[in-house]
Amino acid sequence: MENMEDLLRDAFDDIVDVNSLDGVRLTFSDDSWVLVRPSGTEDYIRITLESRDSKRAEEIRDICVKIINDNL
Repeated sequence: MENMEDLLRDAFDDIVDVNSLDGVRLTFSDDSWVLVRPSGTEDYIRITLESRDSKRAEEIRDICVKIINDNL
């Protein structure tokens, strides 16, 4: 998680806000958002996201999963 904010910022070009209070939460220009954070109870990283478009949600998820897997 140490480098996650920088890695996620570099992966997306339409970020309008970044919040690192509880993991890394990115808000995008289309009002989609994603929160990447370590689980508080289990040994894995949670990805929570919301988008009006399922294809966009899948794109965000896939990018986040790739970044996590590439940096474990």
